[in-house]
This record gives sequence, structure tokens and C-alpha cells, in this order.
Amino acid sequence: MVELIIGLLILICVALVAIAILFFRSIVSAAKDGDGRAPTVGDLNKLKGQAGEAEVTRILLRLPPEDYELFTTVILPKDAERSRVEMDHVVLSQFGIFVVETKRWGGEVHGGVDGEWSQQIGRQFHWHRNPYAQNERQVRRLRQHLDVAPSAIRGIVCFVGDTMLGGDVPDNVVRAGGLLDYIGRFRSEQLNPEGLAAYRARLTELTRSDR
Repeated sequence: MVELIIGLLILICVALVAIAILFFRSIVSAAKDGDGRAPTVGDLNKLKGQAGEAEVTRILLRLPPEDYELFTTVILPKDAERSRVEMDHVVLSQFGIFVVETKRWGGEVHGGVDGEWSQQIGRQFHWHRNPYAQNERQVRRLRQHLDVAPSAIRGIVCFVGDTMLGGDVPDNVVRAGGLLDYIGRFRSEQLNPEGLAAYRARLTELTRSDR
């Protein structure tokens, strides 16, 4: 009788181990992407970034369509002297052109015009390349490409998610909830109908076709 009980316990243990192995394999298989490769940290960060950009797209589409036009994934190609520049969102309006760079960091964010930016999550600190400087570069390149007046183009860095912004960040760095209010501050006409039509055509050419 004792031997029978021991045998049953062994069989149960073996079955549980087999179930655990199958469950683990199913989790790994579900986590793999289309090419059969397990996702990396970079893949997960890319997915988070895409989710953040989609959220900002939904927000910007709430702008009055009679006054604002949205372009997503605007790309200035690489040339002999300068590298390629990709912009998450560009908003065209009579009130100017707005270049929006989206970030999804989380935690508390601090930074200024120069230097690296810090991200604090709990007791951990992370350091990042300056998103304000990145956005300024995007604005400068697009302004040169379109040959638009400096007063008619502005940059915005928009943080989505549960990010808390420190008091040291520049004025054009906003959370997603304040993005429309920031754009709405600018109400003086910067572009006439002819200028709008010309820039619309140029931006359409620069917009990635699969987005």
C-alpha cells in the first residue's frame, strides 16, 4: 500500500513538472514576435514608444479640422552632409507649424535646455539624451527644408503616461493632457492661405506612406 502511494506521488510530481514545462513554453511562444525571435528590451521600448505616439495622435485629432491639419511620421531623408530626421507629428495651421516629439518615460523627469535629462522612478535614476535639444534640431531642419520664418514654426515635447514634469523643464515641454492647451495659446496668423497650400504639399511628400 505504501509503495502504491509513493508511486502515485511520483506520477503526480512528474505530471506537474510536465505541465509547468508546457506552460513555460507557451508563455515564451506567445512572447515571440512574427519572426520567431523572443522580444528584447529594445523591442518592448519600441512598442511603448509606438503606443505613446498613437495616444498623441488621438489627442491631436481633436484639434478643429478647419484650423489644423495633422501629419504623422514626417521624415527628412539623409543627404551628403546631414543625417535623416524623423518627426513624430507635425501640425499645420494658419497659426504656424508645430513639431511634436513624443516621449513615454514615466516617473519624475527633470532637465533643461542643455545637458542630459534625468528620470526618477522610486529610488532609481536614469539618464537620457536631451529631448528638448532633439526637438530643436527637428524644428531647425524642418524650418530650413520648408524655408519658413522662425516665428512660424515651434517645437513641443509631449510626455504621455504617468510622467511628472519637474519645474526646471522648458515651457514647451508638456504632459499629454496639456498639449492642446499649449497649441491653443498661439492665435496670431503666421501663414496665409497660399503659404498653407504650399507647406501642405511639401509635408505630404515628406510623410511616410505606410502610416
